[in-house]
Amino acid sequence: MAKNLAIETGARVVAEDFLLPGDRRKSIAKLVRDNLNWFDGAEARGMFVDDMLQLLTKAGATYADDTSINFSTLSNALWRVRGMAATEKPSKATATRPSRLTTGSTIPHETGAVRARKTQKTKVRRASDVTPTDAASKAPVNARSNVISDAGGEHADILARLSRTTTARRAAKLEND
Repeated sequence: MAKNLAIETGARVVAEDFLLPGDRRKSIAKLVRDNLNWFDGAEARGMFVDDMLQLLTKAGATYADDTSINFSTLSNALWRVRGMAATEKPSKATATRPSRLTTGSTIPHETGAVRARKTQKTKVRRASDVTPTDAASKAPVNARSNVISDAGGEHADILARLSRTTTARRAAKLEND
């Protein structure tokens, strides 16, 4: 019961934060950013975005024409703000705020495979280095491999051009250093 009361009280605080002087409203992204701990707590309690939206509407978080906040707008703002919170280093103000994203969960675009690909150094094989006879033995096992080898296949001309430009770029870099 106490948790429900805390969620309802928090909804009233968020609704008051939404209203600005002069019958203006705060942007949804700023509202979510400033009250992210309430949204995380409500979600931890088992509420979905539509439940939070209904509670905020009852608490008075409506536009000037008494229409409620759009579901898509709130959902998108929550997703973006949580994504930014997960990628930022916590400041002193947010270091003490409990957040489910700082306890190990990740956003889809920050999976381990993506991080591994970002940190790997790209290996480039020249098309001239691979002969058609040993192409099968040197072909990459994984289709996502960063090793470029097509060995006379349908992309040989593109790979040769990439190889030439890479070689020229490296040579120019060595001359400048």
